[in-house]
Amino acid sequence: MFAENEVTSPARSFLLRIGPDGFAAMTLDQQLAVWGHDRRLVAWLIVTGRVRPTADYLVASKLRVGKVAAGIYRAFHGRFLEVAGELGFDPKSAELQWWAVAKVAALAGVPPERLTKAQLDTGREQLGRDPPAASRSPAAGAAGHDTPAWCRGDVVPRRCDQRPATQTPPRQVRDPPSVRGGGRLSTIG
Repeated sequence: MFAENEVTSPARSFLLRIGPDGFAAMTLDQQLAVWGHDRRLVAWLIVTGRVRPTADYLVASKLRVGKVAAGIYRAFHGRFLEVAGELGFDPKSAELQWWAVAKVAALAGVPPERLTKAQLDTGREQLGRDPPAASRSPAAGAAGHDTPAWCRGDVVPRRCDQRPATQTPPRQVRDPPSVRGGGRLSTIG
């Protein structure tokens, strides 16, 4: 059968052999043994919330959930980086923060834009480490605070729908049915 052929359909083969529930039931060592095409599929399953990883797996596997989440949540990722830049973070720091937020979102089983402060705090504790020093706020050192902004709750995701007071905050509204064209949202800002 085509779907069972690992060469022509590695994703279907993995889903038939193991599946999301089977992966979640594996031991950490068995999960870490998953490699290649299967590992990429697992990353996608985790980022889309179809598999809930453990903190141990996310740390030990060094899975690039930030990269996968950037592709899946493209619009939010763009807003995230834009707002991080407005807050004074350099591009590398902003990207490191995105990767940390994406990892916590994967752990919580929610899209990055739906993370709450409580989920961020819990995820940070479960992952058992702070983000790299490069992700710290530029003002943190001068103010004597060495905790990254996202760990204090002054998170970029919470500010992604805000703009400086001199600008009108963007909001999404529904166009009237005659203009809507299938219920798409339009951004006003």
